Amino acid sequence: MREIKHVGDIIQQHFPLSQSRGNKRWTVAHQRKKYDQMTTHNEPIEVAYHRIVNVVKSLYMLPGDVYFERDYKEDRSEGLYGMHALLTPHFYWRLDCAFTYNYEITYAFNNCSYESEIRKLMQAYPLDRAAIEKQFAPDFNTFYNSVLAVQEPIHIHSFTR
Repeated sequence: MREIKHVGDIIQQHFPLSQSRGNKRWTVAHQRKKYDQMTTHNEPIEVAYHRIVNVVKSLYMLPGDVYFERDYKEDRSEGLYGMHALLTPHFYWRLDCAFTYNYEITYAFNNCSYESEIRKLMQAYPLDRAAIEKQFAPDFNTFYNSVLAVQEPIHIHSFTR
């Protein structure tokens, strides 16, 4: 008796699809011929981004604050555009490599006592051009709690000095 094959198995056998998810956008940006021009745009953004991460973690976070931080640069499990994310109860800060290969930052504040200090730091180049404020629907607290609920515990931290 002949075995009956499913249509999906036949298609996969004759027209196999690649199981790779593609390359991260930032690695493709580095491989492009015009990368030298993009370097002057992208590298200062990444440096400024991490400077803000360090300022927030060293000066403004309080012991016991629960926060989410994840480095997506080498992690291909959640999309090709993400590079890094930091989410505290009061501040959201994310670095991505856009479809156009330009780095961009999205941010949001939530009753943040250090908002004015961060905004002052963002007035200088390159953050004045690369940072885009984001509004969460329905609100920041719902987003924060949802992220903590779905992310792996390895990326959720309790701040200590």
